[in-house]
Amino acid sequence: MKYTFILLAIALTQSVYAGTQLGEQKINSLANGWSGSHLYIATDKSLYAENCSVTDRRIILEDNHHQFNTLTSMLLSALHAKSNVLLYIDGCGVNNYMKLMSVKVVTN
Repeated sequence: MKYTFILLAIALTQSVYAGTQLGEQKINSLANGWSGSHLYIATDKSLYAENCSVTDRRIILEDNHHQFNTLTSMLLSALHAKSNVLLYIDGCGVNNYMKLMSVKVVTN
């Protein structure tokens, strides 16, 4: 019985993607998509996330993110103050861009 439970637990587990925190960087630009949806973020660093676009290394904040307004405000603040940010991405989003999940604004 004990071994059956262990085998069942192993069979039902899924790998969990923990995401990636990108190093400190400055935001160069923010742009909305052609249809007015999503927010595209360009920074001063050459970014890379596994399995995401290698030709266009922008980060996307999808408009269905539950904290879209809060994160947009933080990004705008960091852009205008020229503050460093730490960006936490979780896989790839729309158009295979790195998908933004969280922002931390860091004082200079």
